[in-house]
Amino acid sequence: MLRNGSSGDEVMALQKSLAAMGINPGPADGIFGPKTAAAVKQFQEKAGLDADGIAGPKTMAAMAEAKGGGAKAMIADRAAEAKPAVEEVSSEARSGADSLKDKFADKFGAAREKAEDATESLKDKFSDKFGGGESDGPQ
Repeated sequence: MLRNGSSGDEVMALQKSLAAMGINPGPADGIFGPKTAAAVKQFQEKAGLDADGIAGPKTMAAMAEAKGGGAKAMIADRAAEAKPAVEEVSSEARSGADSLKDKFADKFGAAREKAEDATESLKDKFSDKFGGGESDGPQ
């Protein structure tokens, strides 16, 4: 059982394992201090264990499982935690794109209308001057 005040190679291995799972135990110096205890608690919470900050048999077994297939579950949990932030950023990006689209429509929409009006005016003048409507070509 590893706890605050423990030291040695087992503590260093614990610290390295926590760090490999993305949980910061502080430096891997083999000294079980407050940062390592906080990291153990964080792991225990994610693993659904009693979060007491002591690396006993249940915690060590859960860590061994997490190194194998259980790591996928922890990654899935982190992805689920990140999902709302990703959705928010995506929504802001879409909103920004819509805003740009509206600005371009406002700016170039008026120019398009003027071009269409000018085209109609030229069609009318051409029709008046050369008499006649639309033609299907030479007859």
